[in-house]
Amino acid sequence: MFTYAENAVLEGLSALRDGGWRVAVVTNGTVAQQTLKLEHTGIAAVVDYCCVSEAVGVRKPKAEIFAIAAQEAGAALDGWMVGDHPAYDVAGGQNSGLRTILVGDRRGGPVADYQVESVLDAFRIVIG
Repeated sequence: MFTYAENAVLEGLSALRDGGWRVAVVTNGTVAQQTLKLEHTGIAAVVDYCCVSEAVGVRKPKAEIFAIAAQEAGAALDGWMVGDHPAYDVAGGQNSGLRTILVGDRRGGPVADYQVESVLDAFRIVIG
């Protein structure tokens, strides 16, 4: 059973897709660990592609991992990177020519286009 916040995230991801966005998760880590997380949270079921660094042989912040994710999701590499780590997520998005949203209050590293408290706030920015 998912909490209200978890359901809101899944609904937000679904709303992005309903709005015409192709949605990919790009994550550093092992296939076993990250796949378990994505399945347990329900995220794997509501996105177009989950790109795990171990599986593709490249890690964030390299632009190549974002290009792989976009291609596998059936999209052009044009859009948003939403994440919680300046050095991996924001830098990776910027390296790939994406607009960026930093979730949380981490400091240091590149500055995102937007910084928000919650991924739910990021959905509102992306959807407009």
